[in-house]
Order: sequence, then C-alpha cells, then structure tokens
Amino acid sequence: MHVHQLKLSVPIREARLSSTGPDSPAEIAIQAREARAREEGRQAAEKELREQLIEQRAQLAEVQQGVFKGLRDAVTQVVQQSEALLVDLALELATKLVSSMPISAELVAANVKEALAEVEDAAEVTVQLHPEDAALVEQLGWDPSHNGQGLRCVRIVKDSRIERGGCVAQTSFGIVDNQRSTKARQLQQALAS
Repeated sequence: MHVHQLKLSVPIREARLSSTGPDSPAEIAIQAREARAREEGRQAAEKELREQLIEQRAQLAEVQQGVFKGLRDAVTQVVQQSEALLVDLALELATKLVSSMPISAELVAANVKEALAEVEDAAEVTVQLHPEDAALVEQLGWDPSHNGQGLRCVRIVKDSRIERGGCVAQTSFGIVDNQRSTKARQLQQALAS
C-alpha cells in the first residue's frame, strides 16, 4: 500500500474524503450488496421455513390418520365387547326372570302345547313331565290329546329328571326338549352366532 503525505499550513476542520462518504459510489455499492444479501437470506429463510412447515404438516397428517385409525379400531372393539356383554347380560336377565316365574298349571300346559305343536305330524307322542307338574295338569283337567293338532295318542309320563315347568316330548321321529335350561342354551347359541 502506498501512503500519500500532505502538508498544510492551516489545520483542517471538517474534512472528509469524498470517495468514501455515505453517498459515494463505493458506499452505495456496499449498501446494495448488503441489501441483496439480506434479501437473499430472507428468501432462503422463508423457503426453508416453508419446507419445514410442509414437512410438519405431512407429519401431523400422518399422526392424525394414525389417531383416527386407532380411534376407529378402538370404537369397533368397544362396540363388539359391549354387544357381547349386553347379550350375556340379557341372557342372564332372561334366565333369572324365567326361573323366578312361579310354576302353574297354565305354564306347564303352555309348554306341553308348544312341544306338541312341534311334533304335530306324529301319531304317538310321549310327554315327560316332572311329577309335580303332571299333578298340576291333572288338576287342571286338561287333556293334551284334544289340542286340535290331529294327534291320536298323547301319553303323559312322570319323570323326576325333567325340570319343573318344562317337558320333553318323544315321538318315533325324535325328541323335543322344552325345558327352561334347554331353551336358555338354545337362546344363548342363537345369540352367539
């Protein structure tokens, strides 16, 4: 670097170099470069921010879809478990209600009629009743062979293995079990399928 020396007889006051002043071409060029650099930095930062926002939105959408799927699966599982519990509860309630019903001659006669309706084409039917239920039917004076079903021979047999209130009808074609426990089991199987 080359240094210039200047000798003056009077001291200089308020002197400035015109080539490096605030309005000088060099200063204007420096300010323009700085402004361009700031603008480029701002644009680069905005671009990076946009890219980060897009990536975060994609991640958020993925998380949201996972949450929705998890909720759908959970709701489905809760509904299935609730249905199973409600079926069990309804079955238990029905069983308790039926088992708490008092045994009457009309109830026994209705169960016998129901069993006979299922074997209406049979010529001979043997109906097994609990001995106490058979006595109730006898007291009622009801004759199951006159039920309008066209049965020719209905025989009542006392069997202490038959549940109170129920009956078992036997024909040459098969058996109709019309006992409370059998009906509850059939109901449970029907609800389970």
